[in-house]
Amino acid sequence: MSTTPDFSKLYAQLNLRPDCSLEDFKHAYRRRVATLHPDRHMAGNSPTSKETISLPDLMSLYGVAMQFQKEHGRLPGAPVAGKFKRPPRPPRDARQTPARAAKDDGIPRRGWLLLAGLLAFVIYLVISATPDAPTHAGTSSHQQQLPNATATTTPAGPDYIAVGMDTAAVLSLQGRPSRTSEELWEYGPSWIRFEKGLVVDWYSSPLYRLRSSGQPAPGERPSKH
Repeated sequence: MSTTPDFSKLYAQLNLRPDCSLEDFKHAYRRRVATLHPDRHMAGNSPTSKETISLPDLMSLYGVAMQFQKEHGRLPGAPVAGKFKRPPRPPRDARQTPARAAKDDGIPRRGWLLLAGLLAFVIYLVISATPDAPTHAGTSSHQQQLPNATATTTPAGPDYIAVGMDTAAVLSLQGRPSRTSEELWEYGPSWIRFEKGLVVDWYSSPLYRLRSSGQPAPGERPSKH
């Protein structure tokens, strides 16, 4: 049956208190072992009254005390310090590294910049592909009254826009324009110009192609302003 070691004898031999430091404890033990070593007795040193414990018992108590210190973080009999409380772990989102956080924040920002750049590029293409429509002193901003065209109406002349074609044929061939004036019909960025009700010029934009032969109009093209 095992008994609890009497550490008071150990501290009495080392002339220490239980609350001493581990460094002082080890230093005092080494000095006491040197005092109790048989070689000193053989040299004629007489033991003092303090030598009430044998060297094996001292070594055994020291070994048990060191094992206790390793397991509990203090020497036997030393006051128990407040238990160390590990700080709570931060949330998962807060543990991400700064580089990762910067990367996540930058994704939507780059997406918006890319979208804005793409939109600006499309607007530039539309503007650059649309020539300035010719202006005339007699041109009116109000919508011109278009001739009536029925499903049975057939275009007069070829099946594409041509010089000399009248408004009824253009309407049947190309459909209703998005905007009209006295001399100009606009189909989005494309347009057809009339003089005295007959086609004299046109422009077919790649964004809204007219039903033309693909050849440029014979009339002089208006310069951009």
